Amino acid sequence: MAVAIDQAGKQDIEIIFIDFDNTSAYNGKLIPEVIIDIKKYLSLRKTHKVIWTTGRSKLSMDANIKPYFSDEMRRGQVGYITSGGNAGYNSKMLWKATVPLDISAKVLECAHDHGVSGAFHDEEKSYSTLSLQEHEAYNKFIGYPLSREKKGLQIYTADFTIEKHPNFFIELETAIGKYYNLHTYTPKNDLWANQACMHILFNHYDKASGVRLFAEMEGVDLEKTMVLDDQVNGRTMLEMKEPITVVMGNAPQILRDSVLIKFVTKHDLENGAGYAMRKIIKDMD
Repeated sequence: MAVAIDQAGKQDIEIIFIDFDNTSAYNGKLIPEVIIDIKKYLSLRKTHKVIWTTGRSKLSMDANIKPYFSDEMRRGQVGYITSGGNAGYNSKMLWKATVPLDISAKVLECAHDHGVSGAFHDEEKSYSTLSLQEHEAYNKFIGYPLSREKKGLQIYTADFTIEKHPNFFIELETAIGKYYNLHTYTPKNDLWANQACMHILFNHYDKASGVRLFAEMEGVDLEKTMVLDDQVNGRTMLEMKEPITVVMGNAPQILRDSVLIKFVTKHDLENGAGYAMRKIIKDMD
């Protein structure tokens, strides 16, 4: 079980990897107190970096981070890794793994057969799951071949739960589970109230692999990194052995009970992320 953050000792942290939604942002907007604490951390040393790890698109992250951290982004202190088959650090691609046309078609077919509504998201646009025919017509209309260059499927839907549509999940897992991870979770904020999300990602392409690759690129030992998240889709990152891993106090019980996650901090809306930074990072009080 994760230990209370108040028991943590001070350490040198070179990179903070932080989740966006809920952990550092609420209703799609960065929490003001988190912004203040991140800026303080970055001011301590020019080599410090804060990297958001998120399933959001590059366009979304630019819109949310640049207004507050444009100078830090230019200096290379702030960035983000967007995952979901692709992973990019700001405009630099770390890896690219597209979902083949037949897999995209299978997901759409399963969704339609089981009455699951929602949207597919990639780096640039959102796509309806109404039907395969409408999907193809929409692609032709916008001139953007989604299925041929899919960047990791992400379904946001108001009526999907494993309990309500068990056959959808079972059929999908049977069809593509050998090569893809299916993660389901319910975001805890007003924007997605009562919604369930499912991420469909390539096996081994997740937040943890992004953290490892980025730290390696920067030449930073993982022991000198800190990870903060609050949802099951960040579990691989939270359960990494080397970093200082911190789960938010309002995270699902399965995360707070994990013996692989080191610390638990306050609730997102109590600035749990900033509180953890001040408790762990040297020269932050």
